[in-house]
Amino acid sequence: MRRRCSRVLLRGSDPPWCRTRGARAARAAGSGAFRPPRGRDAPTLPLTRWRTTGHRDEGRRPGVATDEGPAAAASAPSAPSPPPAPGAADPQLDRVAALAARVLDAPVGLVSLLEGEVELLPGVAGLPEPWATTRTVAREHAICRHVVAGGRALAVPDAREHPLMSGSRAVQALGLVGYLGLPVTDDHGRVLGAVCVGDRRRRDWTPEETALLADLTSLGADRVRLVALRTAADALRRGDAAGRVLQRSLLTELPAHPLPGVALAVDYRPAQGSLQVGGDWYDAFPLPDGRLALVVGDVVGHDVEAAAVMGQMRSLLRGAAYHPHDRPSQVLERLDTSSTGLGLDTLATCVYAELDVTGAAPELHLSNAGHPPPLLVRSDGSCAFLAARDTDVLLGLGRGRRQDLGVPLGPGDRVLLYSDGLVEARDRTLDEGLARLLRAAPAGARGPLAAWVRGVAGRLLAPQPVDDAVLLAVGLERPAGAR
Repeated sequence: MRRRCSRVLLRGSDPPWCRTRGARAARAAGSGAFRPPRGRDAPTLPLTRWRTTGHRDEGRRPGVATDEGPAAAASAPSAPSPPPAPGAADPQLDRVAALAARVLDAPVGLVSLLEGEVELLPGVAGLPEPWATTRTVAREHAICRHVVAGGRALAVPDAREHPLMSGSRAVQALGLVGYLGLPVTDDHGRVLGAVCVGDRRRRDWTPEETALLADLTSLGADRVRLVALRTAADALRRGDAAGRVLQRSLLTELPAHPLPGVALAVDYRPAQGSLQVGGDWYDAFPLPDGRLALVVGDVVGHDVEAAAVMGQMRSLLRGAAYHPHDRPSQVLERLDTSSTGLGLDTLATCVYAELDVTGAAPELHLSNAGHPPPLLVRSDGSCAFLAARDTDVLLGLGRGRRQDLGVPLGPGDRVLLYSDGLVEARDRTLDEGLARLLRAAPAGARGPLAAWVRGVAGRLLAPQPVDDAVLLAVGLERPAGAR
């Protein structure tokens, strides 16, 4: 016997992949297997993929015809079309919405996704402007948000009398009265969106109509899931692009000629597998009395918000430092006071240093707010961390006594400021990371400053670091002909 399948008869505009799907839910409704209470929330329907069956057609349902010819299956596309960009129309879901509206004799059909603060409408039928073009509705006015929030079918005879929908601007603008919607879930049961129809008159939805919409929802469920995945991926890409733009805008361009006989070099390596922007920052700028300010800091967090706070901290520190003859500890105290007073409400570590070459011998003065200690590399290759006996508290923990530390420098000496991403890792302690830095620093220390910084980073960091890392170095040039 030739196998036969129950199929919904579609017109030429309907998706070919719908044409060989069964309608078992509708038949089950007719046999009494599904009976939602009228005018109230209907129970959740499993949104599974229907398989073709060998059952004979048991009679035409109201508003549905049957088609047993092979033409529909033959016209199925060889490959699915790519999902649209967020807020854009999806032709296949447009046809699902049109099919739902036509089969259920409703003027409006929708396929919706909730994404952040908006409801996206990749599939619409009978929707007026501007929604037909914009394909978005604010979340608080989303038509299908109650279906998504409840995770179950919703049958509303009259939205004007329904406590959840009577105040919806979208319902009022569209003039919707009768409403029927069912959720679409992903493979883990998370509700992604809904397929719904709306009428401009009262509708006492029957169990057969609810089952029909469940059947049609299952037809489009895979496509909705695909569009939802694409939407989420696009959101991540947009966030990544925004992070990159923000990162580039916040990275400091080092002064080309900071001071006579002084060189600067930096290596900034963002963490991989994230938005590639975080709370680490560096800075170098001249002060009005001829000194050179050097900064490396780290705001708690590894996202765009941390980067935004970092930008504010950098600006505040520049303002706090622009006072002649203040000690570095006073600069950090001023930064702490202003950031707290302005409500930044964040924690940060920071080392702030000033290089002074105006005296008889160059000197570096610094103050450290809970940051890893700078590393001094002498011209003979010997190394030492520049750390006070007691560590000062982080920025954002309230005012406390901050210390100053000074060290004389000679020709060929260089100092490395860095963030904790250079020395900390999950598989080793901070002390072990600092010891690795001591061993790696002498190599190449007589060469060009920029090449030395890159070498230190290359020896200590993985090719794809899991944390941001900043290296900022300042060096005093050697006399001509010196080795």
